[in-house]
Amino acid sequence: MILQTLISQNNYKEGLYAANSSITWGAANTGDYPTLAGVVKTDVFTPTTSLIDTYNHQPALIEHYGAGVLHTIWQSHKQNEQSSLRIFYSKSTDYGATWSSRVEIFEHQDDVDKALNLPVRQCLASGFIVVENELYAISDVNDIDDTIVDSRIGVGVLARKVNSNGTFGTVEWFENFDGSLTAPSPIPTYPAYSFNNVLRDKIKTEINSNPEKTLTWYQGVPITDTYNTEVIYGSDLLYEPSVCQLPNGQWLKLWRWQKSNSFKVAQFSTYGVSWGDINVTEVPDNPSKTTLLRSDDKVLMIGNNGNTSRFALYLAVSINGLDYNVNDIYNLDRDSNIVSFSGVGKSQGCQYPSLIKMSNGKHACIYSVKKENIRFSTFDIPE
Repeated sequence: MILQTLISQNNYKEGLYAANSSITWGAANTGDYPTLAGVVKTDVFTPTTSLIDTYNHQPALIEHYGAGVLHTIWQSHKQNEQSSLRIFYSKSTDYGATWSSRVEIFEHQDDVDKALNLPVRQCLASGFIVVENELYAISDVNDIDDTIVDSRIGVGVLARKVNSNGTFGTVEWFENFDGSLTAPSPIPTYPAYSFNNVLRDKIKTEINSNPEKTLTWYQGVPITDTYNTEVIYGSDLLYEPSVCQLPNGQWLKLWRWQKSNSFKVAQFSTYGVSWGDINVTEVPDNPSKTTLLRSDDKVLMIGNNGNTSRFALYLAVSINGLDYNVNDIYNLDRDSNIVSFSGVGKSQGCQYPSLIKMSNGKHACIYSVKKENIRFSTFDIPE
């Protein structure tokens, strides 16, 4: 595997909290928390037939093109996680009460039936970026080898414009892992796309100006890229970061630590560009993706704690983003049922959240259940 270099560790250290800050967790590291009242849940997609898109995972969520107009993408395969994945899209115009039928927005980049012991090219659902009021769905593309642990090598990053009328633009590359600013070569017989250097500059500028828009997966870029989302930490890796600005003005980047049943790892920054020292926090982790959101004068965190399975998805609320009290941590959702369909990489429970505050004041979270269902939930923050 090509391990990414943590460039910021050798650069200027920013932030009042860079050297000695920590994040505290005032509740148990495992087990359930009190159930959050008033959560309204809607399943965006549920598979019903064996070998027909029974793996669905890592959804992203955004509100754009009007009040209550929500968009989501997620990655899918007929059965297995470690296979060629495609990306589906769905839309809601009523704050998530109902959702459109799914549409394929990024197709398979490799043989969907390729044996699991062979290298395969994957599309990952990275998220959304808004550039000049135009919405773009983003997919990070990687080559993996399932016979080698964590053997993920970046290929490039794809973008596709989502129009307000429900149509889509063409699929385009805007990043290449080798930094050549040219389109990566496709797997033979699979589609080739052009490279959009103008869009690349606009997306880079948008992320640079708004660090909270850092994409979950952004590994199809050179190892020197500031926003590469996989870095070395000791003998392990950090990846799937979430970024938000704390009430005190500082920026927080919270990383998933590859180490099993471990804790979240944090970095702090003054401007969200250069980042300070790595801090191991008290926030328990499965490990799994965790997402942060600054909501008015509070910081929300949603993720999985240190249970051996991702049964419960917690919501933790903090007034400063650094301290999470036992009375402010809840179960947002819980599902301990076994998977409905067989598949490699499946796991029980609710996982991989994407969190927004909608224009009606409600908070909304989308996540996968058992890596099969895509579920959307709305809730109010408890006082």
